[in-house]
Amino acid sequence: MRSPYFTPWCWLRTAEGRQCRWEIPVATEPELLERITVRADVFGGKPIIRDMRIAVEHVLGMLAAGDSAETILDEYPVLEREDIQACLLFAHRSIAGEDVHERVPVHES
Repeated sequence: MRSPYFTPWCWLRTAEGRQCRWEIPVATEPELLERITVRADVFGGKPIIRDMRIAVEHVLGMLAAGDSAETILDEYPVLEREDIQACLLFAHRSIAGEDVHERVPVHES
């Protein structure tokens, strides 16, 4: 089974398309979750990405609206692909009932 935390490594092009191997990890789960932070003075203390004024819920909303990761990265050049993965992981963990908020660093203004 493919892990959602791995990026495909396409190693062969064939007439039918690419064959991909799912073996190259982008980042570990703890590394991804470290990208999500909370600042009391930004968006009322909602989770944000790397202390920037970009809310996790905003990125998730764009994905839910059908925007691709590439579109988001084009619109927000300060973001990295791992930031988008971190948002998805944060949402997944939250919905799964894990208390990820305890692991998110809180920075006072």
